[in-house]
Amino acid sequence: MKIAIVGAGIVGVTTAYELANDGHEVTVFEQRNAAAEEASFATAGLLAPQLFNPWATPGFGHALRVMGPQATLRLAGGLNPANWAWLRRWRSIERSASAPAAALERLAQYSQSRIDTIATRHDLDFEASEGRLVLLRTEQERAPLQPALQVLRDCGVVAHEIDADAARKIEPGLSSDAPLAGAIHLPGASAGNCRLFAQLLRQGTQGSGVHFVLSTRVDRINSSPTGLTVEGESDLRRFDAIVLCAGGASASFLLPLGLRLPMASVYGYS
Repeated sequence: MKIAIVGAGIVGVTTAYELANDGHEVTVFEQRNAAAEEASFATAGLLAPQLFNPWATPGFGHALRVMGPQATLRLAGGLNPANWAWLRRWRSIERSASAPAAALERLAQYSQSRIDTIATRHDLDFEASEGRLVLLRTEQERAPLQPALQVLRDCGVVAHEIDADAARKIEPGLSSDAPLAGAIHLPGASAGNCRLFAQLLRQGTQGSGVHFVLSTRVDRINSSPTGLTVEGESDLRRFDAIVLCAGGASASFLLPLGLRLPMASVYGYS
């Protein structure tokens, strides 16, 4: 098949790699002049159980609080209709305990396995480090994490609950002044430079038949016939299929086609 991918972030580049491996002719369109220049530029780079990532799955981890000094989420724009709709969906899944946590964890494990395989096969040095600590400032923070820990153990993930002294032995750089009650140690987890991985893989896929069209903004996508138009052109570029890997912008591409994705952009800091 002749396939177009919109977006050359970590998802777009890895998707291009997998499709090319399956024998497809792949063209990746990216509005920036390099891969991984936006959401993939400075991520946490965690290759770890997804249930311990912030806002990974409703009903796991710390409770959702949007008000007060201990808020776990700040809403840009306040409680506007879009934010309100997103919060209602999240809390509905949280209350009903209907999030497919085990299935998502198995998907995360498969993803981590594929990254390890690709990095080994192509000798990609993307500054990876082994292990992860989820720090607990107070003993009360341990209880909300127990459901996530049970799912991980059911999925075969090794997770150790350790005290503060053990955590400081694993990571001597932890401040001795900061309050620390303990930690969850995930020895099989890792972290790496997401942007570097994407750029190294992009360089490798160019030699295997993937065509990257950089500094090119996609204006719209079309479903009948299948194709897309780019900024400055009126003619439709036809493809057999289009894969949207444009982050939050993917929702806006689908609106003219009558498809509404329940997406919201989440920004983290450390």
